[in-house]
Amino acid sequence: MYPYDRFSEAAKQTLNLTQAEAERSHSSYIGVEHLLVALVSQSETVAHAVFERLGVRAEDVRATIDAVLGHSPPMTLPTTIPTSRVKSVIELSFKEAQRSGSRSVRTHHLLVGILLEGQNIGAHVLQDWGANLSAVRGALSELDEETRSLEG
Repeated sequence: MYPYDRFSEAAKQTLNLTQAEAERSHSSYIGVEHLLVALVSQSETVAHAVFERLGVRAEDVRATIDAVLGHSPPMTLPTTIPTSRVKSVIELSFKEAQRSGSRSVRTHHLLVGILLEGQNIGAHVLQDWGANLSAVRGALSELDEETRSLEG
């Protein structure tokens, strides 16, 4: 879909964790909610610094998403396919990285992509915790260069 080398190492790790999260939840698809859980589960990223600044905790996000999705019986599928919303979030993340002058997509670009797409479970969960697009952009602008350089 997109060149994997255009993602920062932390963003690549997030994408790997996203697939693992979909498998953990026995999902037949990779959804934006899995991407959000992967983002909040990582430390040492710009997205994590934004979550901390906004008071968004990984355990709260996971519990909310688990409550929304419920529990699925285990499924055995040869591959788990990303939804069209995940593809849209990734495309928006690329545009956000380009807009901000970054050569690579970083975790905070994925976070902004979730909110820009807006019509997904992840965005709704974030908004319920007060992490709307305006708050995330504000937190990003407040972070100093040392924190923003977490991902290189």
